[in-house]
Amino acid sequence: MRFKFILSMLLATLTVVANAQTDEQVVTIYFAGTNMTQEYWNEAQFLHPFSEPETIATLYKQQVDGDNHHKIILDGFEWLEAALPDWSGKFSEAHSDLEEVVDNFSEEVSDSCDLAPCIVLNLVGFSRGGASTLHFAHTISNEEDYTELKSKIKRINILNFDPVPGDAFMGAEVFNLPDGVEYLGFYSVDERTQFFAPVFPTPAAAYYDAFTVPGSHETMVGNIYRGGHRGLLDLGKVEAIRVVSSVLKIVATEVLGSSDWGHVRFNDDLSHPARDLSWYDEVTDTDGDGSIGIDELERYFTGRLEFIYSVFAPDPTSPLPSYSDQMRAQFFLPVITREYWGNLIPECFFEPVFPLPDLFLSVLSNRCVYHRPTNYVGALGISDRSLEEIGDPEYPLNALDGSDYRIWNLLLERGSLDIDEDIVDYNEDNCPFDFNPEQVNTDGDLLGDICDADMDGDGIENESDNCLLVSNADQADFDDDGLGDVCDLDADNDEINDDLDLCLYTHADTTVNASGCSLAQLVPCEGPDEKTSWKNHGQYVSKMAKEAKIFRKQELINQWEFLTIMQAAAQSTCGK
Repeated sequence: MRFKFILSMLLATLTVVANAQTDEQVVTIYFAGTNMTQEYWNEAQFLHPFSEPETIATLYKQQVDGDNHHKIILDGFEWLEAALPDWSGKFSEAHSDLEEVVDNFSEEVSDSCDLAPCIVLNLVGFSRGGASTLHFAHTISNEEDYTELKSKIKRINILNFDPVPGDAFMGAEVFNLPDGVEYLGFYSVDERTQFFAPVFPTPAAAYYDAFTVPGSHETMVGNIYRGGHRGLLDLGKVEAIRVVSSVLKIVATEVLGSSDWGHVRFNDDLSHPARDLSWYDEVTDTDGDGSIGIDELERYFTGRLEFIYSVFAPDPTSPLPSYSDQMRAQFFLPVITREYWGNLIPECFFEPVFPLPDLFLSVLSNRCVYHRPTNYVGALGISDRSLEEIGDPEYPLNALDGSDYRIWNLLLERGSLDIDEDIVDYNEDNCPFDFNPEQVNTDGDLLGDICDADMDGDGIENESDNCLLVSNADQADFDDDGLGDVCDLDADNDEINDDLDLCLYTHADTTVNASGCSLAQLVPCEGPDEKTSWKNHGQYVSKMAKEAKIFRKQELINQWEFLTIMQAAAQSTCGK
């Protein structure tokens, strides 16, 4: 009980600063896809083309705003605009909104930003909006007109879902990531529609990851029925497509929630499962210890992926065409059967499927790519860890075979996985399952105090340690009060704190002066100090009389006690 009381008092004194305003300002700009708006989180909206909440609008809607977090969303290009998008106009719109956020910084924050970069800028986009993130990052980083704003930005992060510029012939320089930009992209492997060839930016970042996703362009962000592919899929595959979308929301919230991305947090919305961004609640406590651990999170997450693979795996007993053949069949007139992109690579040609008039078109090769670095390999020019292990993973989304780096590794290494909600990433948290935002770690080992069985590292477990936070393997306790001497403010219990006590370790029930010294300590029998002996017995008695009179004058002793002390001094052998 003593341990628990002391620990609770210790934790009560810690100041939780996780939600306090800091000099670092986190601005997240969401770029919606073509013809999409910030209202697409509401699938019940009139004329909403999706049957599920769309991902970009949902992330914006659910993001926690305020203090040092700021969010902006830009509606997508309208259909007619999307053919030849006004990238500069979209940049100006985003830049104006960002400037407004910066102008509203407090004076203290503004002054801090003038001295050192303070803005973590997250850019999140889908479709043409994904291409807009790349255009924005390139422009803000390279054009002189934005030098002042750039000087305030400490980091740019990009999260893209199938960035496609359309047939707009964007300059390749736009796709060269500025130095230090962190990039994460997801690409739908089965899309074959014209004007939907994706961009793989040229890496120049410390972190760069790209993963393929089963399904088409719009299904990765929530489209299941309306205008989607339900007519070509059985119900099981519809559910798997829904799981793909939910998995990508998990990845998005974990990456945005990490320290490098500014600890962006999201509200829950239990009115629809696709808007409930808290996935920890869905994880089962399989080991029965009463809490959710990292192994259970991994089993849940990879289980979702394995479900996707099992549904989309080839089924030789099914009379239906394979999943990939169904997803890749498109309705187009033969006059627009050619895909042509900036690279004009032969793989991007479409050919009609006969007999007509079915007007189905299929792709005889892999999905077209609008832009990719020359060192990319694989069907989409994709790799599972582009800067280190360039190669084509056997499976989309998660390299189950042939690579040690999987989407789960991405979450583990770069995601938040903040199970204890203390705003510290799992891979940085010294107690990942216990709330400890201060990360106090007395003994400097790998475990924070709140989850360390031996906080001070002295070999004595906390339950038995008489000094929890100060190493004292000998457990010395002079006054036997339950607190070890090294952490006891009054080790000898003489009511004089040790920092004022000139004579430590006075025996119990001994009268002391304001300096914590007894007469026996002020006038030791051995001599005036450790190196000197009394010249004679008389010197000892004279010194004792002097100090005893001071005690008497200060009313520390009475007259009878004074006489008794002097009689004992006279009868002693001290100084003889």
